[in-house]
Parts: sequence; structure tokens; C-alpha cells
Amino acid sequence: MTPQQVLKHYDSSTTFAGYNLGYSEAAVKKWLAEDRIPHRTQVLIESITGGKLKADKKVTGKSK
Repeated sequence: MTPQQVLKHYDSSTTFAGYNLGYSEAAVKKWLAEDRIPHRTQVLIESITGGKLKADKKVTGKSK
């Protein structure tokens, strides 16, 4: 998931998104600035939103 998808889900409010997800507004703004959400955080957001927002598939980096 992207930070933009999270914001859209929470009516484009960094304050509202942070409050509902249990993160600070500063954390949400950091995701936006970096254009990424850490995978563990995505998994938590997926759980909090009941699957309405889906975590990206984790890439292990191992190849054969």
C-alpha cells in the first residue's frame, strides 16, 4: 500500500489517519515524504482497516 492510499482512506487527513492508526501525524507525514510505509506497519494497517487496505507482498530478496 502507498501513503496516498492511506490518506485517501482517511479523507486526506494526516491527523485523522494517524489518530485512527495509532501513529503520530509526524509519522504519517514521514511516510508521505519517503513515499513508502514500512512493511510491518502495512501489515498492522491492513489488520486495523479490516483488509480494506492491503499490505504489499514482502520480498525476501532470496533467489535461486
